[in-house]
Amino acid sequence: MIKALRLTNYKAFGKFSLTDLSPFTLLGGANDVGKTSLLSAIYIYTARLQPAMQNLFFARSERHADWAATYFHGFKPSPERPIEIAVTIDQIECRLAIDYLDAIQPQDLFAAPDAQSEILELPNQQPNPFHIATQLGLPSDQQTVRALRMRWYEALDCKADIYSILPPATTNKPQSSQYVRFSLPGRLLNSAFILPFMRGNTPLLAHSISKLMEAGSLNEFVGDVAKLFPHIKNLMPTTVTPGKVDVFADVGFPQPVPISELGDGVKQSLNILLPIPQLTDGILLCDEIAVGIHSSKLSDFVRQLAWTAKKYNCQIIATTHSYELLAAACEAFSGENLNPDDFAYIRMDRDSHGKIAATRFDHRSLGDAIAANWEVR
Repeated sequence: MIKALRLTNYKAFGKFSLTDLSPFTLLGGANDVGKTSLLSAIYIYTARLQPAMQNLFFARSERHADWAATYFHGFKPSPERPIEIAVTIDQIECRLAIDYLDAIQPQDLFAAPDAQSEILELPNQQPNPFHIATQLGLPSDQQTVRALRMRWYEALDCKADIYSILPPATTNKPQSSQYVRFSLPGRLLNSAFILPFMRGNTPLLAHSISKLMEAGSLNEFVGDVAKLFPHIKNLMPTTVTPGKVDVFADVGFPQPVPISELGDGVKQSLNILLPIPQLTDGILLCDEIAVGIHSSKLSDFVRQLAWTAKKYNCQIIATTHSYELLAAACEAFSGENLNPDDFAYIRMDRDSHGKIAATRFDHRSLGDAIAANWEVR
């Protein structure tokens, strides 16, 4: 579990730190105070330039060539203005030092991978530099490429140099190539980052359900979902047409129905709950977690989410603007099956100078604030 986060020159954060993150942490505050940026920073640390991370950030950028500039403030780190993302795991601070390389020879990116490099999805073969130039649309006589480098440290030990070749500024072609110069064993966390525009994505739901079927745990998961939505008896991925997969639910009718025909709250909840069994000892990051879920269901939703996360030892860090969700979380963690000490709420604000600060509420202090009708969103 991540216990603390420290950012240096990442997006709007000059120097910023959070301590005492809990197994279930909610982030709140007004618009544009950096809530989603905190989730992005944690995901960048856990994903470390893997294609899944880059593809997600491509989807949020109008131009693929600009994704790195969007997620790394100014994208011109220097010795005077380093960019770092640091997290504390098992009382050890692990960090990424992020550099932008305007011109590097492709052959300088490559090294013979060792066994540990496989977890970072290295390409099977070392590409020819001229092939890379052709693939990126570079002139045949151009011998250098742009690259993003992440140096991964645990305490003072450098575990890996991870590179991603960036497309030229003149192209909108996505690139997700990744190369690791060297790699040593280190503390890795499985993670998933769920954004509002991703919810209701049927292929993602079908993939998660297929994974549960392979593991033989779909029935157990459906039983957990039924505690929240009792009318759901089963879930199944079904190929509708070649290349198109839908998810159907048995809700007691003669025939299963596509989940697209069910309410938004069901789809929203499933998109958040389904990744958790694949994140044992990992972390689920969720932006605007209460979207689409009716206030009458929020307490049950938080209770089921927290219980499922505890079952798989999965940490939850999520943002919200909902006062109702905060009240529901306080109620849920007052129940006998959840530990109030596993919950925290962090309110983020900007001061008059634009500096971002955070105020932490534990379960008791948040409950007192809500009882007094304080504005803590």
